Amino acid sequence: MIVKCKSCGNEYELGEDDNPEDFQCECGGKLRYSEHLEEKTGEEYFRESFSAGKGYVEEKSLQFKAIIAFGLVLVILGFIGFLFSAIYIIFIVVGLFIVYNGYEKGRSWIVGDIGEKVVAESLDTLPQDYFVFNDVKLPKSQGNIDHVVVGPNGIFVIETKNYRGSFIIQGDDWYFKDGFKERKIHQKPGKQVKRNAAVLRTFLRENGVTARKLWINSVVALKNPDFLVRHTNYYQVIHYSVLPQYILNMEKFITPETVQKTIDLIEPHSVKVSV
Repeated sequence: MIVKCKSCGNEYELGEDDNPEDFQCECGGKLRYSEHLEEKTGEEYFRESFSAGKGYVEEKSLQFKAIIAFGLVLVILGFIGFLFSAIYIIFIVVGLFIVYNGYEKGRSWIVGDIGEKVVAESLDTLPQDYFVFNDVKLPKSQGNIDHVVVGPNGIFVIETKNYRGSFIIQGDDWYFKDGFKERKIHQKPGKQVKRNAAVLRTFLRENGVTARKLWINSVVALKNPDFLVRHTNYYQVIHYSVLPQYILNMEKFITPETVQKTIDLIEPHSVKVSV
């Protein structure tokens, strides 16, 4: 990997097993991650994905899509049959009811699935030494983690939200902006992502990842760019499009041993892995 001096800007090439914190620039400045060798040389890299099935949100989304599709089929059959007999209007009424009911109950799942896939595609632009885990269900955990990224400069837990409308984030509280009014919403994505990060940290430590000051970065990725962050408590809120750059710019480092052990522990509990 390539590292860069924070003081003078000199660049150095280190081996895969080298930790930048163990080295120092000839000017005395500290070294930080700069760019990957693939980017430096202009060579292309290709990520491979391995899937163990469909994630929970995707499964729920497909279920409601199937219900909506069934309703639409009834509506179409009803219109065709209505040309021959008025009794077929029952098909139209029942079909429209099924479509409406399926959409109302499944909208959040469908929108959530779209958001998770968009974020996953964005994370796939990361270089190959970053491992992306989608839909992670850890033992003893009550819910799933949308995305976990493990790389040479840290571990990132990412919660995806495909909210519509304008939002203001203040600490752990989120407010929907309705004209000149601000209405607090019940959901607390910040607390959720921090809780997931804490669960992952406990899981890693219980399984032998004992790196000193093991910090896991908590991030809420939004598909909608219409939000204002006043301040947050130990988590970040960013637009999904800048998520890869945010990860690459992180100046914390973990040892290759910690990276490999973390990857080995998370992989069996992930629906999809991108490497």
